[in-house]
Order: sequence, then structure tokens, then C-alpha cells
Amino acid sequence: MKTFLKKRKKCFHGWRSLKHFLLLPIVFFLLAPPPLTAASQQEKITITLKNAPITKFFEEVEKVTTFKFFYKKSQIESFPNVTIEAKDQTLASVLNSVFAKSNLTYSFNEKQIVIQEKPAPPSSQFIKITGLVLDKNQQPLPGVAVTVLGTKRGVYTEEDGSFEIDIPRTRGTSLSFVMIGMNTQILYPDDKTFYQVVMEDDLLQLSEAIVTGYQTLPKERITGAFTTLNSELLEKSGNFSLRDKLEGLVPGLYFEPNFIEDQYPTDQPNRSIIIRGASTFGNNNPLIVIDGFPVSSASDPWTSINPDDIENVTVLKDASAASIWGAQAANGVIVITTKRGQSKEPKVDVAVDYFAQAAPNLNKIPWASSEQAIDIYKWMAFETNYLDAFTTNVPLYDKYDLAPVIRTLANVKQGRMTMDQANVQFDQLKKIDVRDEFADLFMNKLETNVKANIAYQIGSKSHNFRTSITATSNQKYNKGNSKNDYIISVSEQLAPAKWFSVSFGANLNLSEVKNNGVEIKELNYLNQMTRILDENGNYLPMTAQDSRSTYDSYYALSTAARRDTVAKYRLPYDWDWNLKREADNKDNTEKNSDLRLTAKANIMPFAGFSIELSYQYQYINRYLREYYNENSWTVRNQVNNNARMDGTYPVPPGGMLYERKRFGAGNNYRAQMTYDKKIGNHSVKVMAGTDWRKDYYDEHPYGYYGYDPQALTYAAQIDFKTPITPKLSGQSNYYQTIPMIPGKYYFSIGGRDDRFVSYFGNFGYTYLSKYDFTGSIRLDKTNLFGSSSDSPNLPQWSLGFGWQITKEGFAERFKKEINYLKLRASYGWNGNIDKSAAPYLYGYPWTDPVTRLPYSAIQSAPNPNLTWEKTSTYNIGLDYGVLSNNISGSINFYHKDSKDCLVQMAVNGTYGFQNNRATLNAGRLKNTGFEFDIQANIINNKNFKWQALFNYSTNKNIATGITRVLNNIMAYTTMSFYYRKPNQPLSYLAAIEWAGYDEAGLPKFMYDGVETKITDVTDINKLDMEKLFKFVGQKDPKHFGSLTNRIAWKNFDLSIRLYYKFGHKVIGDYPPTSIFSSYMTATKMYTFLPEKMVNRWKSPSDANSASMYNLNTKITNSAQTQLLDAIMPYGTQNVYNASSVRVQSISLTYTVPRSFLQKFNLKDLRIVIEGRNLGPIIKFTPGFDPDNVPYSSSTYGALLFVARNRPEFSAGLKIGLF
Repeated sequence: MKTFLKKRKKCFHGWRSLKHFLLLPIVFFLLAPPPLTAASQQEKITITLKNAPITKFFEEVEKVTTFKFFYKKSQIESFPNVTIEAKDQTLASVLNSVFAKSNLTYSFNEKQIVIQEKPAPPSSQFIKITGLVLDKNQQPLPGVAVTVLGTKRGVYTEEDGSFEIDIPRTRGTSLSFVMIGMNTQILYPDDKTFYQVVMEDDLLQLSEAIVTGYQTLPKERITGAFTTLNSELLEKSGNFSLRDKLEGLVPGLYFEPNFIEDQYPTDQPNRSIIIRGASTFGNNNPLIVIDGFPVSSASDPWTSINPDDIENVTVLKDASAASIWGAQAANGVIVITTKRGQSKEPKVDVAVDYFAQAAPNLNKIPWASSEQAIDIYKWMAFETNYLDAFTTNVPLYDKYDLAPVIRTLANVKQGRMTMDQANVQFDQLKKIDVRDEFADLFMNKLETNVKANIAYQIGSKSHNFRTSITATSNQKYNKGNSKNDYIISVSEQLAPAKWFSVSFGANLNLSEVKNNGVEIKELNYLNQMTRILDENGNYLPMTAQDSRSTYDSYYALSTAARRDTVAKYRLPYDWDWNLKREADNKDNTEKNSDLRLTAKANIMPFAGFSIELSYQYQYINRYLREYYNENSWTVRNQVNNNARMDGTYPVPPGGMLYERKRFGAGNNYRAQMTYDKKIGNHSVKVMAGTDWRKDYYDEHPYGYYGYDPQALTYAAQIDFKTPITPKLSGQSNYYQTIPMIPGKYYFSIGGRDDRFVSYFGNFGYTYLSKYDFTGSIRLDKTNLFGSSSDSPNLPQWSLGFGWQITKEGFAERFKKEINYLKLRASYGWNGNIDKSAAPYLYGYPWTDPVTRLPYSAIQSAPNPNLTWEKTSTYNIGLDYGVLSNNISGSINFYHKDSKDCLVQMAVNGTYGFQNNRATLNAGRLKNTGFEFDIQANIINNKNFKWQALFNYSTNKNIATGITRVLNNIMAYTTMSFYYRKPNQPLSYLAAIEWAGYDEAGLPKFMYDGVETKITDVTDINKLDMEKLFKFVGQKDPKHFGSLTNRIAWKNFDLSIRLYYKFGHKVIGDYPPTSIFSSYMTATKMYTFLPEKMVNRWKSPSDANSASMYNLNTKITNSAQTQLLDAIMPYGTQNVYNASSVRVQSISLTYTVPRSFLQKFNLKDLRIVIEGRNLGPIIKFTPGFDPDNVPYSSSTYGALLFVARNRPEFSAGLKIGLF
């Protein structure tokens, strides 16, 4: 025996070195100069002139700002000379000082300062109004345009947010307050002369700054397709996951449901994010970028980042927006930007959220009740021969632990019991449904999440700092399953000089997962009419109809046989199995850590030119631990099952430990230079740089027998090579040898080392502030084609053009109605990599389960012609804003053409490819689509506001250039997602045309226009699949989008979001497959029966109401069985319109009045309640939700329905302390 304490410590050795990195931002914060007064939002200048002409003043201002003066010569001919000495004053203050005693004034028009004559001095017909303009956080807003509606009279607010204006004394006079990014406010003055105006962020206005990851650009200079979501809009959704917040908000972004039946029902849905249709037959997930760096492939970006730390999310959709990111950008890019310190005063925000979901209702699973099941079993036993193998065969009767209902029927048929006696037992069994006891023992009433977040920030002109800590506690609906998450983030920016700045960031995610509960999928292996505990709470012997290693050799031996073996050979452990006993002895833990460190330095040697050096390090550590104590089935079964007659135990008694450790690291380096300059009517921005990226991870399993958790010792000498036969019980063992990992007959050792070197460039040119020309290019090289691959570097490039129509002279007459109109066009190429193929011999290393010798299984022969997948995209878009930007949005039309896509192709078997199939660059995908979004301020009164957001997307895709490598029923049905059909959508749906039931109650179908019976087919290979199946639609929606209505009344804010999908199909519920050949004659059937069997076809009068075919007519021909299994789920009678409109969320926010909060020295207090996943309000499926079909034929499908079709509710409290 030897200790492995050193090994255990070694698992976390990386933390000791990494923790020093976490301290770096804090050290810099402490060493940095103290915070200064916050810089004004207005530009500050320093200027000194003495007795200079006004034109000289104009020249000096233009030198130190980006503004240009516009005036008439006649206006300034008599203007007196200017004497001024201003140091670090706002531009507005300097202009006010110069024009104070003159007859001239000024106004800002974007980057122009327009000189104009002052209006006539106020008379008795005017009254002077003063006031203060603040944001929702009570911070002053400088630069707000205050205008008397219907006149040209207006002013801008000062640095402190104050304003002063003369207004007419007439009734109905009103003031408008306008600022980019804010909702326009209208004030109706009464007798007061001082007013305080609070402006709120405009969630609907197009973002003024677009973050692409490499740079930040004003929206006016963007030529590509993008959608930006700011923090306030994201905060309207209370989802824990940032990923879920995006659904329905981004045109063209679709969450592809993949609720396949073999997924574990308690797993999260395997929903790929699809942006503008699939660009590849492989991984279609977009590239995720956080603070300018792609996330390591070994990390989950959605769980490692705190949603409360998000400043904005920008989705880049076309080549012009995304090509600069290179590989995987063809799938789109999601750029996430985290928050930075901004407040001039220390600011602390606290948020607490509570989420709750009802546990799955197991009684909603569409299975027959116990009473219905007994009636069906009686029919099977006395009117058919389905159960004869167990009810008339005495050896089988004695060998197996039959279900109580089957044993009772066997007793009747074998003469051991009368029918009257059996009916007494049946009456008792009708009262038992294991689902009830299962829910009481293993399920909580609610699944809950509690999240607490605290954030601190402070900022100044030269120093910003922000940190946040989030803790989340998730109690699953399975008792014993939980997850605790902690996310700590720190960001700091320092600008010790105007030409130099540095920033640091750290994000640490720690999580601990307990997996000691019982998953509801375990119902798949339990007899329906069985008990788990007796009346005194003691374990009862149970039967698990399962051949997995978890219950290995339970089904093969009866409880009596195992008990006899234990007594005969005096084995160390009893050999009964009970589900509750297993749950009570679980000790499964998973610990994860994910650290991301960033550092950036920006140097500006002269105006307009900057050099940026960036680095990111990402560290991932995953540790899985499963400990089986001596009361667990794993230990007792393996020790007893492998015991020798001489009293030795090849598998030593004692605990067993399974560990899996995964380590990953990502390094990103970037150097880039940027030149940004405006010269007259020309604006130029050029960027060039290089990227180096390396993603690495490896994972290894470890196993220990005879493990003692107290002494940290284990049995070192175990023979894993010598087969152990025969068993004491006489049972054969397929695996022959002791598994090297306890309970794991197969295990894998994995790893990956991906490297990229890239060179990129980007340019933008603007003429007259209305014509934009953009371009980008990137050259990628990767080791994924081999360290010395001959595959060429992939140049990825784009060109774009933008035209701001509203800046043209002919648009002036429409400017009052049409405030913003820009036409965009772009074209470019992106690339993608599929890691499932290689240019060299490709194989997997394995260990032979008998000899334990290593060997490699060849996966595919070398493919020297392997190359990148390439996607060309063009996009034409229009951005608009009308009626004072109260209505705004965008329209986009795009076409994506993906070439050289890797697909499975049939090849000559002599080439050496597995199954005569090769992954070749032969496929092609085309996507054409249209996107439209509109945001409207419908009502914008002082006490009542109504805003609406609507978006619509449509996508049509088609796959070409491929050949069908498999042409059978499976390729058209259950495996259609893999065996693509040429010239059809990727998610095409084929079906057999239904022709009703024949006189025997069996299905009929149309074949080549002829009505055909199932029993007419004798050889499935003689059927032409093209004549058997017809295209009936697709599984993904052709049209989708959302409508969000936000209604605010006084301090209440109500938001309702509807999500719609149209133009797709769904398969409804269907009977079990292989029902005649295996389902009805296997003991697995004795778990639960599908509800469809209750109303099966029994007579011709049932033809229109039967839920399934006649079971009396037994089918044994394999061809007919295959057809039957295909026509019931994939017949046209079972294909439904999946279109729906769903209530995605309803939220209500109450903001406590500031007058009340001042009593408690609080800045802000909001209470939020929300409901999500509230179900469809419009659907076309009969009696079921098309997104959650209640499948009964598969236990997995049935459990998916109840596990995922659950509304979610939350309540939150958000507090601004100071």
C-alpha cells in the first residue's frame, strides 16, 4: 500500500503560481495616484489670446479640437478683438465667454460649430427658466440640447447639468431635452422657474459605438451587419446565463433545439447558436470574444463570466464585420465587453436574485397508469403469446426477478394461483406507481437558484477601477445535486500620461458541483408497480432492467440466487440492489476553476498614431471525483462478482475511487498599430497587427481500488490482465478482466494543442462625413493541417461601403421626418476549420480490454488535399431613424456561399478510409436571408411611456455538392441530420405518405403513387427510397423573431417579450419501435408502457381514432418491421406544423422614488419580478407544445418533456448603496 497524498496536492499546484497574477490589478490600484475629479463629458481645451481677431480665435480652437466653425463673413466683420485666458475649460464655457457680450451665439451640429445671430432680447412676453438635467443615477448631464418646441430658441446644458433659457409666456409652451443615447424628454412649464429633469437611457436607439473586439468605431463608420445590446437591455432579462439573454433579441440569431431522444433529460439542451444559417456541416457555433480575445476552446464562456459585469454584447454577422477574426468567423462573432470603472465618486451596487422552477411532474409523462398497464398485461398474457416466454417457461420464471404483475400472471398460467386470487393482487398493484415514491424520495418540490452580486467602482481622468464578486447557489430538483459558483472580476485602467495608458483585468470562476442525486432517467429501468422502501423505511430488494455496468449482473441473476451465493461462499458483502441505498452512498464531486488574465498597453507617440500590445492568459482546471464506499453497489458487486473459491478477492474489498483531471491553458498575444486622422474632409483609420494564439489541454483518468479516504491509501498490486472466469455465481463476464478504472470498462485519455499565427489589417476612409469605405484582410496559418502542411495560408478579406444619405443636400427637406438614413454594402471571404479530418494518417489510441496492450485504431487514411472551408458573404443593409429617431432600426439582405465544406463522401474501399467513406472538401452550403428590426417610442409622456422592439428574420439554406453515402430508411429518418440530402435544406424532413389502416388494423402507405400495405413488402432492399419518402418541410424555422413591449408608468416598468417561429415541422408522438420483435417480449417492457397502447386499433371502427395500429396481428418479417417503425413516427399523419408564438418572458420593475431613498442614504433601489418560458399562446399542434413534444415511446423522450417544459420565475433586488 502506498499513499498518493503527493499526487492529490499536485492537482492544484497551478493555483499557487496563478494566485500572484490575481494580485497584480490590486497592487496597481494601490500604487496608482488617488482619483482626480471626473472629466467632463464635454471637450476641455486650453487657449490664450490677447487682442486677437475673432478669426484667430476660430483657428486656435480648430487646432486643439476636432470641430470646424461655419459662419458668414458679414457676421464677424464688426466683431471686437478677443482677449481670453482659459485653462482646462470646457469648449462650451470658452465659447460662452467669447460670445457673452456680443450679438452672436453658436450651436453644435455634430463636429461643426455654427455661428448665428442671437434672437431678440427677452421682453415682458418671456420668462426665464432655469433647471438641472440628471441621468437616472442622479449624475449631471452636460451637452443636452434644451429647445423651445416650435422655435429656434435653444441652449446646451453646462458641465454641471444646469441650463437657463427664456421661454414665451404663452400657454402650451413646452421644452424638449435631447441627447444622443437618451430618451427625449418633454417638459411643460407651469408657474415655477426652476425644474429638475431626469433623462433615461434609450434602449431602442442604435448604439453609437460598435465594439468589434479589435477596435471601437462609431456606428456612422460601420459598413457591416451587426447588432449591439447594451447592459440595461440585457439586465431586463433575469436569466443567470448571458447565453440565454440573447435569445430573441438579435435578428438572424437562432438557438437550434437539438432535443434528440438519447440526450439525458437533466442535461441542458444541446442548443447550437446559429447566426444566419449554417456555414458548415460540422460545428456551427460562433466565435466568442471577451474583451478583445477569443475564448479558449477548453472553456465555457457562458458560465465563466458574470452577466452583471457585461457592458455590451455586439454580434458581428457578415464578412465586413467578422473577417478580421479569421478562423470560425464564418459562423459569426459574438463580442462581449465587460464593464469598467467610470464613476467619479466611489460607487457600490448590490444585487440579489432568487429563481425558482417547479420540479418535473412525473405524472405528466405520457405513460399508461398502473391500472391501464395491468389491463394491457392481462390482454398480452391471455389473448396473445407475447408473455409466454416468462409466463409458461418455468426455468425463466425461477431465474429472473420478474415484475410483480408478470409473476402474478405467470402464477395464473402455471396453475399456481386462481384468477380471483390474482385479481386481489392486481387491485393492490393498481394503487402503486413508483413515480409517486420516486418523487417523494429523490426530488425537491422546487429547483432554486440564489445569486448575490456586489460591485465597486471608482474612476477619474487618469485612473479607473472596478471589481465585482458574484456567488450563486443552485439546488437542483434532484435531492443531492447542487452547484455553487463564484465569479470574481477585477479591471483597472491607468493613464499616467496622455500618450500612455495600461489596463489589467482578471476573471476567476470557481465552481463546485455535487452529483449525488438520482436522475429521473433512472425511471427507465424500474418496474412501474414496485416499492423502494417498506413501511418502516427499510430498503427493499429491487430489480433494475438495465445492462449498464452500474447494475452489472443484477438482471442476469435473481435476488435469491445472489443471496445463496453470498451465504455459500461467505462473501464480504450482501448482494441486494436498491435505488435509495445507492443515492444514500454516493459521493460524487466536480470542482472547476477558470482563470482569465489580460494586460494591455497603449502608446501614442504622436497624435493620431497608437501602438497597442495585448496579452491574455487563460487557465482551466477540471477535477472530477467519484468515491464508492463499501455500501455502494459498485463495490459490493465487483468484489462479490470476481471473488475466487479459494477465498481470495482479485478485486480487493474496500472503497473505490475514480478521478478525472483536466488541465487547459490558452495564450494570446497581439501587437497592433493604428493610425486615425481627420484632414479636412477626409477621415482615415488604418490598423495593422499580428496575433499568436495557442490553446492546449489534456485530461487523464485515475482509478484506485481498496481506497481508504482517511488513510489515503489504496491497493497497489492488482492484476488487470488475467481474465477471471468462471464466476462463483456461474455467470460469464463479457469483459473478462478487472477494469483499470473502477466502474469504467472503457475510458479515454485526451488532449489537444491548437496553434494559430495570424496577420491582419483594416482600413476605413470617410469623405465629407458621409461616404465610408472599409476593408480588412487577415492571413491565418494553423497547425491543424500538420506542423509542415502544404496547405496554403488562408487569406480572409472584406470590402464595405456606406452612404449617409441624410447628409446629402437633397435630403435637407426631409430631415425633420427622416433623421438618419444610411445605406451599407459589404462583401468578403471567411474561413473555417473542421477538426474531424487531417491530411495525415488519423487514428485513436486504445488499450485492449483483455490484453491491456496499447494499440491504435485507424480512423481514416491520409487526405493530402485537405484545405480550409471558405465562405463568401455579401450584405446590403439600410439603417434608419425617423420622427426625431422615435422610430429606428435596420434592414439587411444577405447571401452566404460556403465552399469546400467537409462532408462524408463514398469512396473506393482500396483507399483505406473507414467504412469506405472519406471526409472531403466536397460540400457546398448556400444561405439567403432577410432581417428587419424596428424600435419605436410609441408614447413618451412624463408619466407614461410605451416602447416596442420588433425583429424578423428569415433564412433559406440548401446543401449541394454531396452524395448520399447511405441510402436506407435510417438515412431518411433518425440519421437524416448526418446523412444529408443533396439540394435540400440541412434540417430537411422526409416522410412516408400515410394511407390509413387496412382491414387488419395495420398501416398502409403510398409508394410511387400506389396504395400499399405493410404486409405487401417482403424485401426492404427492393424499395426505392426516393419513391417511398417525400420532402415535407424542414425542422428549423424559416421565419423567426420577437416582439418586446415595454410600458412604463410612473415608477413601474412592465416588459413583455413574445418569441415566434414559423415555417417548420415537428414529429409527433409515436409507438415504440421493434414492438413485435423485442419490445413486447423483453423484460425492459415491464418498466412502463406508453399511453398510446391504451387506445390502440381494436376494430375497423377505430380507424380514425386509434392512437396506434393493431397489436393482435403480429409482424415477424424484418422488412415489414422496419417499415412499421418508420411509418409511425415518419408518416405524414404524424408530421405537424410546428409554428408557434410563445411568451418568452414577462417582467415587472418597480423603482423606489429617490425622495424616499434619501432618508436611508441610498442612490437606487429596484425590485424586479419575472416569469420565463411561459409557453405558447398560438400553436398548431393538437394538444401539445411543438417545442416540447411529449414522446412516450422512448423513456428519454418522455423525460425530456417533463424536465424541460417548465416555467421559471424570479425575483430580484438591485440596490445602489452610494
